Amino acid sequence: MGGKKIVSSGQLSNGLLTLAGTILGAAIAALSGIGAAQITSKQAAEAADKANLIHSRSSCLQSASLQEQNLRSHASVFLGSIGAFRNTLSHPQLYKKEDFTKNMDLIVVNGMETSAFTSTALSDLTIRLSDSARKLTEMTSNTSNEELTINALLYNQLTEAWLKQYRLDLDQISKERSQCELK
Repeated sequence: MGGKKIVSSGQLSNGLLTLAGTILGAAIAALSGIGAAQITSKQAAEAADKANLIHSRSSCLQSASLQEQNLRSHASVFLGSIGAFRNTLSHPQLYKKEDFTKNMDLIVVNGMETSAFTSTALSDLTIRLSDSARKLTEMTSNTSNEELTINALLYNQLTEAWLKQYRLDLDQISKERSQCELK
């Protein structure tokens, strides 16, 4: 007959429970999705932190290596200048006045270039060493042997002090590199 269906209260109750279960299930699923998204965000943040740490460590190590490379290469040229000047001091009879001046100029120029890559203490010694070489070059035949000897000894002492400070600068760069590796 045409029909209206009669729903019992038990059927209605089951229907409401099913609907409530569906809504509750959807809510739980939605919350689970949000939780999963939060975990993913947290994991992404941790990964980003690790990547930043690796980049920071790599940049620090690269900077220390470049600093050491610059110091070593410029110091090598500067030490060559010191050696050439020392040869002119040790065997003055073999050299002309122009050789003294040329080698002194090399010390000054190479010293200035080296100072850009050194500590303040090493820069100070570089300047003092350059000044000492200049003073020795400016001495004339009228300069007493005693004064020449004193200035030559000062030059040698400054050279030794420069070498010690150079090693200290290299040690400091090594310590900085070690700090990079601890990051």
